[in-house]
This record gives sequence, C-alpha cells and structure tokens, in this order.
Amino acid sequence: MQRRHPVVLATVEGAHVKAMVLAAGLGTRLLPLTKDTAKPAVPFANRPLIHHCLEWLCKNDVDHVVINLHHRPESVIAAVREHLWPVEIDFSHEPQILGTAGGVKKAEKHFTDGTFIMVNSDSLYEVDLTGPVAHHKEKGAVATMVLREASAKDPYGRVIVDEGGRVKEIRGRETLGEETEGYIFTGIHVFEPEVFHYIPPGRFYEINQMVYPRLIREGRVVQGFVSDDFWAEVGNHKAYLQAHRDVLRRRRNSLVRESPVPSETKVSSPVLIGRECHVGRGARIGPMAVVGHRCTIGRGTVIEDSVLWDDATVGAGSRVSGSIVGHQTSIAPGTHLERMVACREDRRSIE
Repeated sequence: MQRRHPVVLATVEGAHVKAMVLAAGLGTRLLPLTKDTAKPAVPFANRPLIHHCLEWLCKNDVDHVVINLHHRPESVIAAVREHLWPVEIDFSHEPQILGTAGGVKKAEKHFTDGTFIMVNSDSLYEVDLTGPVAHHKEKGAVATMVLREASAKDPYGRVIVDEGGRVKEIRGRETLGEETEGYIFTGIHVFEPEVFHYIPPGRFYEINQMVYPRLIREGRVVQGFVSDDFWAEVGNHKAYLQAHRDVLRRRRNSLVRESPVPSETKVSSPVLIGRECHVGRGARIGPMAVVGHRCTIGRGTVIEDSVLWDDATVGAGSRVSGSIVGHQTSIAPGTHLERMVACREDRRSIE
C-alpha cells in the first residue's frame, strides 16, 4: 500500500492543481445550528469552517478553487469574502442540489485541463497533497481516494484495497459490524477529467455510491493512498465538539486570549477566547473551551469542553459542559447545560 511522500507541493508536471470544494449540503446533521447558516460558514475555532479548508488548499499550492452552493449560499459567499485569498475562487450555484458527483459535473468546464482535487468543506485537513497526486499519476489512475487507517470505533464505511493499493470495494456504514477490515475515506479525491464521462449532467448523482462502483466494475484504475496526516470530520454535533478537542489538544498547553479576563477568573488551557468578550469575576473557562467574539460570561459561570459562538451570553452562576451555544443565544442565569445544543429558538440533546 502506497503511503504519503515527504515532499511539499501538490504540483503536476509543473502546473498547480485545481480543487473542487463541496459546500452545497443541507447540513441537517448540525441542525439547528445550520438553519440560517450553511455548514461551511459555521464557526470553527472562531473562524468560518471553510477558511480552514481554503487555507489548507493554499498551503498545498492549489491556485484555483470552485465552491458549489445550495443551502444558504449567501452565508458561504460572505464567509469566503471575509478574507483575501491568494487563489482564484469561483462559485457554482445549484438551485436543485446535485450531489457530490452532480455538483462537480456542473462545474466541469473548470476542470477539463488536467488532474484536479475534490474535497469536503466540512472536514479539517493537514494532508500533504503531493503524495496522493504523485501516486495517482504514477499508477495512471482515473481516481484516487485518500484513506486513513481504521479502528473498530470509527463510525465510517470502509474502503477495501488490494496489495497494490487498488480499490476493490466501498462498503457503506450500514455494513459495519465488529470487523475492521479496510480503510476510512477522508473525503479527498484526486481525479482525471475522464471521470466526467461517468457522470450524467443535470441530475442528482453521488461519487461514492454511483461513480466509483461503476469505475471498479469496468476495470478502471481507482487507487487508494493511505495518509497518517491529521484529518477530522465536522459532520454532526459530536464530531464538531470532538474536532475542537482534537485541534485544542494539538495546541497542547495553548492559551489564546484576545480579550482581558479578571484576575479572579480561572482559565485552564487549552482554551481559545475571542475578541471583545466580557468575563465576570469568579468564572472558570476551560479546559477544552472555545469562546467566540463578543461573548458575555457571567460571574461564577463555568464553561468547559464547549463551544460558544459569537455574541453568546451565559448568565451568572451557570454551567455549560460538553455543549454548543449558538450565535446571539442567551443562557439564563443559573442554567446547567450539559451535552446540549442551544440556539435562540431551539435546544437539543447531543446524542
């Protein structure tokens, strides 16, 4: 099985690689947080989630990105335009959602001149793309899937490969039992334009369930490339919190405070506190806490293992643990919030 190469730039024959970023999903697994905001625009570590994806692509020398849009497209466009990116960015609007394959098919005109990447906007990546791109070209593949080692606890389907790294089968989550055979797919695809021959235009179509099985049946080369670089999915509430824990742990004893806090406040790293926050005396923040910009935390309040979005207010004497508090949401004084998602008009348990 081919693994990552210790090289730097994702270039092919001297030309930079283009990328398709899938951002058109409905974000149902993150409701109610995504009712008014598309998932790629939700905050992660106090930045829009899609910023992390674009930053990673820029580091890998991708110079042209196409982002597809459907649900709350204005929120994604606004999030992208918060920053001046050193790449060309185009948006592909989908009045009717087209799926992972249908979406890239609609944007085909941007990807007819060589190898390109397709990635999910709701994942965090630190994968060096040079390895999978080089492996893809070396093997003459139509498609390459970037994979990760699996464990029995991973709630994902499995990709089965042969000794040469060629993909034989893709198994969905519904097939999972106690067996751990195969690898996990990270959502990073490397494609040749030839893949468009296998996607019908103007209709809903999926890559993993429809395109890859046909490619495999017809004997086309679909390769797997195993990387041990950091990857985290941010698909649902539990994964959103876990990804924050993972990122904060990678910072180890990091304590980032963009707002002053009273000397009586106990702050336990790792913690991220945004700008213009007001923290009451005797509050305790952390560990594993992210506090958005312009938040208000009352006297004696505890915030731990949780994420507060911008402009949230948590009243005095409250305790927020293992929870997500949405934008402009107010938590009444003395409230105990544990394993909950709280928005202005909705509260749900995190299962």
